[in-house]
Amino acid sequence: MSAQLARLYGSRQLLANWTLREFRVRYSQALLGVAWAVIQPLVMMVITTVIFSTLLRLPTHGIPYPLYVYSGLLAWNLFAAGLSSAIPSVADNMSLVSKVAFPREVLPIASIGVSLIDFVVASIIFVALLIAFQTPIGLAVLLLPLVVLVQLALILGVSLLASAVHVRYRDTRFLVPLVLQALFFLTPIFYSIENIPAEYRALFFFNPVANIVEAYRSLVFFNRLPDLATVGYTVIFALVVLVLGYVVFKRAEGKFADLV
Repeated sequence: MSAQLARLYGSRQLLANWTLREFRVRYSQALLGVAWAVIQPLVMMVITTVIFSTLLRLPTHGIPYPLYVYSGLLAWNLFAAGLSSAIPSVADNMSLVSKVAFPREVLPIASIGVSLIDFVVASIIFVALLIAFQTPIGLAVLLLPLVVLVQLALILGVSLLASAVHVRYRDTRFLVPLVLQALFFLTPIFYSIENIPAEYRALFFFNPVANIVEAYRSLVFFNRLPDLATVGYTVIFALVVLVLGYVVFKRAEGKFADLV
């Protein structure tokens, strides 16, 4: 595995160029370009604020509801967009895969890289919202990049595993949106974990995305470390999925060209 990782590191210039290419392709025919990275969470924030804050009045521990929702959408969109673009990345570039020798994991990593750029752009708007709502930020927010790093490891692990499967079985194009839709409602994005009945609350923490969303909010809004038990579980889960996904991907890689 060390030789494969060294080969991937040696392809870092290719990775950077392919990420830039994917970014240009994603927004090449979009009139508003990268602004869509901001428009989507803002529109969802407004809709959910009207429905769940104004009509249903869901509690958010004193956090302005638009900020509460946007923080959840920020974490969720990185996860969902990363998977949605990375999983089909190998199958969508089979003409390249079958003719050119390079580490195939460059393709899903580059797709996730584009989603990370969108995340950074959307984060700038989040900072502007924090200022607009006069929400103080403590030093705990400096740990947020570590949470994002764990999130990226989870996204990459799932993407490598699923993209290897997707090359052979295209059912994933139907399964992935279905799973993401279900997971969206099982993640406390527009509601608080406190809204869940106590007897079911513990089950939500088996969802690593829910733990990541809660970690975002703990660091940003409450200036405190997230629950160490759920953090430990999420880190271990992400690392196991990453290693498993990479091993499966590299074992399947040699057969990709035969499936053109």
